[in-house]
Amino acid sequence: MTIRKMATRDIPVVSAIDSELYKNAITETELLQEITDKNNGTKNPLTAPIVAVNDQGEVVGYTRFDRRVGTTDSLAIFRISTAPGQGRQGVATEMVMHVRSKLKEMKCNSIFAKVHQDRIPAMNLFAKCGFNCTGTEDVSQGDESFEAYDFEYSVPLDDRNPRHIASIAKACREERAGKEE
Repeated sequence: MTIRKMATRDIPVVSAIDSELYKNAITETELLQEITDKNNGTKNPLTAPIVAVNDQGEVVGYTRFDRRVGTTDSLAIFRISTAPGQGRQGVATEMVMHVRSKLKEMKCNSIFAKVHQDRIPAMNLFAKCGFNCTGTEDVSQGDESFEAYDFEYSVPLDDRNPRHIASIAKACREERAGKEE
């Protein structure tokens, strides 16, 4: 299996996979716009959607991720899906691990994912990939309301960006100084 950036030729297959799994499926037009924005530099090209391709050259899964809104040092996985019949073959695990491998390159320290209450396989996937469940949240999408579980993966402190570690140390010193007053 190969993990690579999504290309325009992948859009029909990815759109079909998404339509099978989600009520609010991403359209081919939205996928094309996202790929175009990533390729022309309008958005970070390191976070271009990725696809998993089997040995026969068929797209068997995809994921979309980007910087988490409001942060500079964490990513969010927005979608992760495998084609029908491809579950339990390591496709999603490979994609999550690929996103994890991007953390250092992007100077990020964590990845977040929000998982629908009914998606037990996705919860198991994130747990297997080193994510911790950090809470729940009530979510509304269109006319649907549901509970979602928040999952987070954090880079071990020893592997983090030295500037980030320095900022944590500074904040701790300032907090201690405030308590001593």
